Amino acid sequence: MRTPEAEKTIASGMDPKRRERVSRLSLPEWALIGGVLLLILAAAIPAWAAWQQRERLVMARHDIATLQAAILRYHREYGTWPAEATTGGTDTRFGARRPNAALIRVLRSDLLQDDQAAELNPQRMIFIEVEPYRVGWSGLNSSGEFLDPWGVPYQLALDSNYDGSTQIEGSPYGRVSGVGALIWSYGPDRQPETPDDLVSWDRK
Repeated sequence: MRTPEAEKTIASGMDPKRRERVSRLSLPEWALIGGVLLLILAAAIPAWAAWQQRERLVMARHDIATLQAAILRYHREYGTWPAEATTGGTDTRFGARRPNAALIRVLRSDLLQDDQAAELNPQRMIFIEVEPYRVGWSGLNSSGEFLDPWGVPYQLALDSNYDGSTQIEGSPYGRVSGVGALIWSYGPDRQPETPDDLVSWDRK
């Protein structure tokens, strides 16, 4: 027959002697345990942050490749780029002064019947699908802009004057010949045109 003390021991899930040993740990012993836990956290937190950064870099590179493929499919379908044609030496850049939402809406066929941009995708074809933005995950914000994993709009430039090269307005990257669509992310530092930018073209 179980005694009341035994019933309490079973209910608590711990042997009384073991519980007594834990309660009798000295202050230095508790400090040692706390120090070990801090060491574990000190090693785990940087490793977790590095893993997150790697995942975001992979995500951004995938987004850039997906955007490039969508724009090229559009070009094969319509024979033009998904932006209004321009004249002279000016190409069209999205993401800086001009939100990339205008371009993404055309590629997603997120257009109203009386929308002027509807003329750019008359067959209402869907060239890309994008999930909503979450912190640490790329996607569309409430304004329809396509943000990278660091919360900055993807940058895009199109050869909208059809001269066989793309001029990136307001950028030290300048002109890229033989490429009709350029896509890039400002990267982890969120700063424009720095070495950690992720770009779709061969940066020499």
